[in-house]
Amino acid sequence: MALDILLVAVSQRGSSTRHRTVATLAAATDNDGELVRRCATSGRPMLTKIDPYGDLVLTSSEMEQLIAELRSLDGGTHGQASGIVAEVRELAARCAADRARELHFVGD
Repeated sequence: MALDILLVAVSQRGSSTRHRTVATLAAATDNDGELVRRCATSGRPMLTKIDPYGDLVLTSSEMEQLIAELRSLDGGTHGQASGIVAEVRELAARCAADRARELHFVGD
């Protein structure tokens, strides 16, 4: 039940999605399902949308909420989290810094 988390840069010429290109900037993998398990039991609206068998795409405008919900997994600490949660928080922070970025959660 691996979950890949991809930070991508999106570019699109015009309004047609046919001209949309995506380039992966960074990635993390939840190999042992820790993030999936913690998200499923979190009771947080955005985290519970993460599906180990499906895909979820979040835009840079959603990162503030995602980061806050990820902090709640570590008891609300603002310091360094460990493991996959810390990796995803870092990717989310990088995504929030640029409107042309998205965070993709890609399930099996």
